[in-house]
Amino acid sequence: MAVVMSFEKSEVPARLNPTETTATYRVGEYKGATILQIRTVGSDQREFRGKGSQTLQLTTASAYELFGILKKEFGFKE
Repeated sequence: MAVVMSFEKSEVPARLNPTETTATYRVGEYKGATILQIRTVGSDQREFRGKGSQTLQLTTASAYELFGILKKEFGFKE
């Protein structure tokens, strides 16, 4: 698990992973601040399907930064 403090754009082109999975999210509080936690589980092709795979936690600042990235890269509107 890791708390994402900021994002940096990579110049390496992205490629689509051939496996699919589901992500769950939770909203919590840590020291009076809101935290968004996103957790993925193993795909159907993994030995332990459904087992936790990756967990990311976003602070208010990093969530807002991600929101800006989504607006820019996907053309999302507020």
